Amino acid sequence: MEPGTSAKALLWLIAPDALKARLYPGLKFTVQDGPKVVAQGEVVAVLNKELARDS
Repeated sequence: MEPGTSAKALLWLIAPDALKARLYPGLKFTVQDGPKVVAQGEVVAVLNKELARDS
């Protein structure tokens, strides 16, 4: 992808237990490779109900 372009992706978490009941649509996040930010994103849906924050 070129800088500035958009895409949708499914993400798998390395440590999902650390995010139980903390994810919600609209949550903004960054993806890093060490100290370097390689992407920014926004949650559009939480498929794993254990990770979803109660409304």
